[in-house]
Amino acid sequence: MKRFSIFIAIALLGFALMTACVLQGQLMETVPPAPEKTIPPTPEATTPEAPATPTPGQSEAPAGEGALIISYEDGMVTVYIEEGRAAVAFDHEKWDYRYGIYHSNVEFWDYIDLLQEGPFPVAGPSGAVKDACVAQMDGFWTTSVGLMGIRDVAVILLMEDGTVQMALADPGTWDMGENISYESWRVPWLRDIVALSYEVDSQSEYGHDMTVYAVDSRGLRYNMRIAGGYSLIMDRELYAKQQRINEDYDNEGDIMTLILSEDGTAVFQKAWFYGDEIYEIYHGAYEIQLAEESDGDRLPAGAISFDLGLSWWIYESGEGEISEDDAAFWDEGQTLGGVYLSWISQYFRGEASIYLTFLEGKGLTIYKDRRPPDEFCEFYTDKYELYY
Repeated sequence: MKRFSIFIAIALLGFALMTACVLQGQLMETVPPAPEKTIPPTPEATTPEAPATPTPGQSEAPAGEGALIISYEDGMVTVYIEEGRAAVAFDHEKWDYRYGIYHSNVEFWDYIDLLQEGPFPVAGPSGAVKDACVAQMDGFWTTSVGLMGIRDVAVILLMEDGTVQMALADPGTWDMGENISYESWRVPWLRDIVALSYEVDSQSEYGHDMTVYAVDSRGLRYNMRIAGGYSLIMDRELYAKQQRINEDYDNEGDIMTLILSEDGTAVFQKAWFYGDEIYEIYHGAYEIQLAEESDGDRLPAGAISFDLGLSWWIYESGEGEISEDDAAFWDEGQTLGGVYLSWISQYFRGEASIYLTFLEGKGLTIYKDRRPPDEFCEFYTDKYELYY
């Protein structure tokens, strides 16, 4: 009986254990497992980027994808044209590599840290810019690099209306605490221009000087060195000195003044060197041969011709003694004319000179039967040049 009781007890214990296991399995099926604990990765240390700031002299809004970009000498100068407006930029490192001007020339030592590269806008007469060309043309020495004997950067702009504008940009531009732009001016006489080209100047003495040619719809080519040079001396007083060769005036001479107007008229007057008293005034017309090629027997590009007549002289009032020669001179109705080759140079602070070489006809600086034709003559915008 005792054994039977033990057996019953063991059976009940086994049943209880089985029941507990079944219940535990049911609970595990209904209760979701606890999520595994995961350790998030350690973030890599990063340095926050500073907000982008423009390089000194660089526009905060550089040229967009639709901009027309014209590069000169592998990026020494770059012109951007966007929405009809132009801007000019420089690469100082390339300028220094080519000319050694920024770190070796005393002209820049005092403000080397203030030099700017741009782009700088080109401001000038109204109109939309269509195309551009850059050149360092002979005869232009007006900017800071011009003082070192390096030619100016001339930016030639072809406008949508077929006219041409020109600006002189300075790679030595520096920050003066104000907005910087380059002023362009309209080059008169040029109309219906369809293209610009960068080529060797046909009048280059050594065959390697470069210039820009503006080509019109007829195919005529205009050297911008010549047209641009003349455009800068329009309506300005140009002075030259003529030494008298008459034995009675060994130590005297004439001061000659020439004024060319855009409309093709000219004024030429003579004054005694000492006292600046004018004694003759001539009025008339001039004509510049600008086209490189023309039909017929034309003058070479850059030639200028004059057709002037005497409009006043000091003795016409009847005062003073008039010699027989002077009386004959007046009665004949003195005229001046002739054709000259020209070479124009632009200097710092807007000064300029025009060098005339006599070709044919009566010289601009002579009296009839009084002195031989002049082979050359140089006029200056700066009158003080006559006294050096």
